[in-house]
Amino acid sequence: MTSDLSRRQFFAVATASGLALCQSSTPVRAWQMSPSLDDRLVPAAARWLMTNFGPSIIERTRNSHYSPALVCAIACQESGYAWYTKSLRKRYTPSDILRLMVLDNNTPRRAFPRDTRAFIEDSRVGHLAQALIEASDASRTARGLKPTGQLYYGYGIFQYDLQHIRNDEQFWRATPDDRTADPSRTGLWGDLNACLDRLFQELDSKRQKYPSDLRQTIRAYNGSGKNAEAYADIVMRFSRIISESGAA
Repeated sequence: MTSDLSRRQFFAVATASGLALCQSSTPVRAWQMSPSLDDRLVPAAARWLMTNFGPSIIERTRNSHYSPALVCAIACQESGYAWYTKSLRKRYTPSDILRLMVLDNNTPRRAFPRDTRAFIEDSRVGHLAQALIEASDASRTARGLKPTGQLYYGYGIFQYDLQHIRNDEQFWRATPDDRTADPSRTGLWGDLNACLDRLFQELDSKRQKYPSDLRQTIRAYNGSGKNAEAYADIVMRFSRIISESGAA
């Protein structure tokens, strides 16, 4: 998830069998969107999340302002079109699927980095470029797309934006604590707890302005304008569907 400094353009036409995704190169503050998943797929997607990551989601939402249903709803809208596919779920483990959630290559953008070259040339973080480009290409290959050698900007199931690397380099540089993890895999976006940490940090920062209005918190989390309003409506609807279905 990015801050309101910059948002990719995203227009998703969801169907019961999948998603058609188009992107534009015009920078905007929020998404131009339809739901990332068809409403009918949302309960099953949430059940998949809870089956594979339920203990972490339940533990992290306990004594918080956010429910497991809301967490699943944000995951569904941010990246559900990519992870809730039969192709990935048949070929990869749940933890590997999390690692493959390197998405969003829309450029130019106003937030750092504006493009791949700007990142490579940055004296502070440019040394991480090759590893992140390899992660971007691995994600594309897994989803049946050709590698591009370009940087992607959204990381993890909640799409934590690369612009945060200037204040949170650890997320992209650190090696996972899990002893079974491949030590060559730098970056924490395949670690759900690390992703939940960032999700809650962003939500909490927006909640300070709207302590009694969850929908406004979600809207501010996405950005501003009509597309952020649409984002909030979709997430709140997904959360309701998930709760009513008993999926989370």
